[in-house]
Amino acid sequence: MQVYVNAQTEPVLVPVNDRKQGYIGYYLEDGTEVVPPQFCTATYLIEDKYYIVSRAEHDHYPDGRRKEEHIPGTEKYGLLNSKGKVIIPLDNNYSFVTVNNGVITVGKNDTYGVVDEENKITVPLQYASLDPIDANLIVAEWNNKAGIIDIHNNVKVAFEFDRIYPFEKGSDGRLLAMVEIAHKTAVIDPMGKYILQPSDISVYYLTPVSFVIKEGEKYGLMDYDKKVLIPAIYTDAYKTENELQFKKDDHYYYFSFGGKLIRKEKIEESYKSVD
Repeated sequence: MQVYVNAQTEPVLVPVNDRKQGYIGYYLEDGTEVVPPQFCTATYLIEDKYYIVSRAEHDHYPDGRRKEEHIPGTEKYGLLNSKGKVIIPLDNNYSFVTVNNGVITVGKNDTYGVVDEENKITVPLQYASLDPIDANLIVAEWNNKAGIIDIHNNVKVAFEFDRIYPFEKGSDGRLLAMVEIAHKTAVIDPMGKYILQPSDISVYYLTPVSFVIKEGEKYGLMDYDKKVLIPAIYTDAYKTENELQFKKDDHYYYFSFGGKLIRKEKIEESYKSVD
């Protein structure tokens, strides 16, 4: 049975190590060669559109056999499209290539930028880090400050934060992130709007309607108006996809994101011994 790319007609390519040549190429499932062996590493299909590849230099044994280990610092990365055609050639000398949320991030000499599907640089390699929020917006670090740019390097949120943590999507689809600014913690949306103004509150987890706080060594819950939903009396807290778990004495307490108690469970002895 032939495997196809989602919503596309191209068959998925499979990376195969040709032991005679010592490199990896791409083949169809029936063994037909599509991309000749030439890579040291090669990924499976990423985001239904891309393959990341690399090649490095190697030392050799006295008898001429190539050593498996790469010579450090010689790795070059490239990118192929779903048909195996080159988007980023290895001779661009990128030491880093990744794809996240449809954004192609490249790196060289510990600086990072963005290229499009035609290998045109849309964000110059000047940032210490890039973390795409979606297909258009990117959290960037520049001059030891964090801000948000778009894929054309337009600044959307000023570089005024000490740190922007990864954005999280809530069950309502809203994206939120914790930030640090002037030794205070806040919560923003992707356009930089404060959902929670900078404060001395220690934010531990975010939910679509609330956030877990830590006061000393105890945990509680507040909404974005700073109303206490759960007092900080619990010794541990954990967030799952749909609920919050708090620990106190020999019980776990499970709450909705709005702070409503769902259930209470006694901690089994086997779990206690792990803590």
